Amino acid sequence: MSDITPEKVAHLKHLLGSVGDLPWFLSDCEGDMQIWRESALQRVSRYRSGEIAAYSTPSSYKRNDLVAEWDLDTWDEGEDEDDDERRRMAELIVEAVNALPGLLALAEAAQAEQERAQ
Repeated sequence: MSDITPEKVAHLKHLLGSVGDLPWFLSDCEGDMQIWRESALQRVSRYRSGEIAAYSTPSSYKRNDLVAEWDLDTWDEGEDEDDDERRRMAELIVEAVNALPGLLALAEAAQAEQERAQ
């Protein structure tokens, strides 16, 4: 594994800043899987944990509010191995992008601590 250098952190921060609003949300409804910016969703209600319980997708939206979209052959997990893998990859993409700001902050804090110790 390569080291997390200040240059790599800066590059990731630049990439993250260039994609716009976070967090992202993964919708998987009846074989139509989409990644949306949460800010584009309408009529959002949440569980106490903060997780989205219900939402509507907008009838019209700004470019890049719909980040990605896949048409799957199946509606539910466990019906097709390829679709299940696509679902896992999409979930990883969303989770990783949403976690990146916090991970970058931790990396910067660790780098600053290391510099102070030298």
